[in-house]
Amino acid sequence: QRLNTLAQELGVNPNVCLQVKILPDANKSGWMILELLADLAALNQCQNLQIQGLMTIPPQGLADAEILTLFNSTYKLAQTIKSQNWPNITMQQLSMGMSGDYQLAVQAGATMVRLGTILFGQRA
Repeated sequence: QRLNTLAQELGVNPNVCLQVKILPDANKSGWMILELLADLAALNQCQNLQIQGLMTIPPQGLADAEILTLFNSTYKLAQTIKSQNWPNITMQQLSMGMSGDYQLAVQAGATMVRLGTILFGQRA
Protein backbone atom coordinates (compact mmCIF):
# COMPACT_ATOMS: atom_id res chain seq x y z
CA GLN A 1 0.00 0.00 0.00
CA ARG A 2 2.96 2.33 0.61
CA LEU A 3 4.16 1.72 -2.94
CA ASN A 4 0.66 2.40 -4.25
CA THR A 5 0.55 5.71 -2.35
CA LEU A 6 4.00 6.70 -3.59
CA ALA A 7 3.02 5.87 -7.16
CA GLN A 8 -0.04 8.07 -6.80
CA GLU A 9 2.03 10.95 -5.41
CA LEU A 10 4.50 10.66 -8.30
CA GLY A 11 1.78 10.22 -10.90
CA VAL A 12 3.14 6.91 -12.17
CA ASN A 13 1.69 3.43 -12.61
CA PRO A 14 4.62 1.00 -12.36
CA ASN A 15 4.43 -2.59 -13.54
CA VAL A 16 5.19 -4.88 -10.61
CA CYS A 17 5.51 -8.57 -9.83
CA LEU A 18 4.61 -9.86 -6.38
CA GLN A 19 7.45 -11.76 -4.71
CA VAL A 20 6.39 -15.11 -3.29
CA LYS A 21 8.19 -17.62 -1.11
CA ILE A 22 6.96 -21.09 -1.91
CA LEU A 23 9.28 -22.45 0.79
CA PRO A 24 10.16 -20.63 4.02
CA ASP A 25 13.45 -18.74 3.65
CA ALA A 26 14.66 -16.24 6.24
CA ASN A 27 16.98 -14.72 3.62
CA LYS A 28 14.15 -13.74 1.26
CA SER A 29 11.25 -11.37 1.56
CA GLY A 30 7.85 -11.82 -0.01
CA TRP A 31 4.56 -13.54 0.67
CA MET A 32 4.07 -17.14 1.64
CA ILE A 33 1.27 -18.68 -0.45
CA LEU A 34 -1.55 -18.38 2.10
CA GLU A 35 -0.50 -14.83 3.01
CA LEU A 36 -0.63 -13.77 -0.63
CA LEU A 37 -4.01 -15.36 -1.22
CA ALA A 38 -5.35 -13.58 1.87
CA ASP A 39 -3.98 -10.23 0.65
CA LEU A 40 -5.29 -10.37 -2.93
CA ALA A 41 -8.41 -8.31 -2.22
CA ALA A 42 -6.30 -5.51 -0.69
CA LEU A 43 -3.76 -5.73 -3.52
CA ASN A 44 -6.57 -5.47 -6.06
CA GLN A 45 -7.40 -2.07 -4.54
CA CYS A 46 -3.93 -0.71 -5.38
CA GLN A 47 -5.13 1.24 -8.41
CA ASN A 48 -1.75 2.89 -9.05
CA LEU A 49 0.15 -0.38 -9.43
CA GLN A 50 0.00 -2.57 -12.50
CA ILE A 51 0.31 -5.98 -10.85
CA GLN A 52 1.55 -8.13 -13.71
CA GLY A 53 2.49 -11.43 -12.09
CA LEU A 54 4.69 -13.26 -9.61
CA MET A 55 8.41 -13.57 -9.00
CA THR A 56 10.29 -16.06 -6.89
CA ILE A 57 13.84 -17.02 -6.00
CA PRO A 58 14.44 -20.51 -4.59
CA PRO A 59 16.35 -20.96 -1.35
CA GLN A 60 20.00 -21.85 -1.81
CA GLY A 61 21.10 -25.46 -1.65
CA LEU A 62 18.15 -27.13 -3.37
CA ALA A 63 18.61 -29.95 -5.86
CA ASP A 64 17.39 -29.38 -9.42
CA ALA A 65 14.30 -31.54 -8.84
CA GLU A 66 13.37 -29.44 -5.79
CA ILE A 67 13.90 -26.21 -7.73
CA LEU A 68 11.70 -27.46 -10.56
CA THR A 69 9.00 -28.40 -8.05
CA LEU A 70 9.19 -24.91 -6.54
CA PHE A 71 8.96 -23.26 -9.98
CA ASN A 72 6.01 -25.49 -10.93
CA SER A 73 4.27 -24.54 -7.67
CA THR A 74 4.78 -20.86 -8.48
CA TYR A 75 3.28 -21.40 -11.94
CA LYS A 76 0.26 -23.17 -10.40
CA LEU A 77 -0.18 -20.32 -7.90
CA ALA A 78 -0.18 -17.81 -10.75
CA GLN A 79 -2.82 -19.85 -12.58
CA THR A 80 -4.94 -20.02 -9.42
CA ILE A 81 -4.78 -16.24 -9.03
CA LYS A 82 -5.49 -15.71 -12.73
CA SER A 83 -8.60 -17.91 -12.51
CA GLN A 84 -10.01 -15.62 -9.80
CA ASN A 85 -10.32 -12.80 -12.38
CA TRP A 86 -9.17 -9.89 -10.22
CA PRO A 87 -9.75 -6.68 -12.23
CA ASN A 88 -6.42 -5.09 -11.27
CA ILE A 89 -4.22 -8.17 -10.96
CA THR A 90 -3.05 -9.97 -14.08
CA MET A 91 -0.77 -12.96 -14.19
CA GLN A 92 0.94 -12.17 -17.50
CA GLN A 93 4.47 -12.43 -16.09
CA LEU A 94 6.24 -15.12 -14.16
CA SER A 95 9.72 -14.03 -13.11
CA MET A 96 11.75 -16.93 -11.83
CA GLY A 97 15.14 -18.40 -12.53
CA MET A 98 18.61 -16.95 -12.53
CA SER A 99 21.86 -17.91 -14.21
CA GLY A 100 22.15 -21.23 -12.39
CA ASP A 101 18.58 -22.45 -12.83
CA TYR A 102 17.00 -20.50 -15.68
CA GLN A 103 16.52 -23.62 -17.81
CA LEU A 104 14.36 -25.16 -15.09
CA ALA A 105 12.43 -21.90 -14.80
CA VAL A 106 11.71 -21.78 -18.53
CA GLN A 107 10.61 -25.43 -18.39
CA ALA A 108 8.13 -24.45 -15.64
CA GLY A 109 6.69 -21.48 -17.59
CA ALA A 110 8.85 -18.47 -16.70
CA THR A 111 8.34 -15.41 -18.88
CA MET A 112 11.28 -13.53 -17.32
CA VAL A 113 14.65 -14.83 -16.15
CA ARG A 114 17.51 -12.96 -14.51
CA LEU A 115 20.88 -13.75 -16.09
CA GLY A 116 23.38 -11.38 -14.49
CA THR A 117 26.13 -13.86 -13.63
CA ILE A 118 25.95 -15.70 -16.94
CA LEU A 119 26.26 -12.38 -18.82
CA PHE A 120 28.54 -10.33 -16.57
CA GLY A 121 30.41 -12.87 -14.43
CA GLN A 122 30.59 -13.29 -10.67
CA ARG A 123 30.23 -10.25 -8.43
CA ALA A 124 33.44 -8.91 -6.98
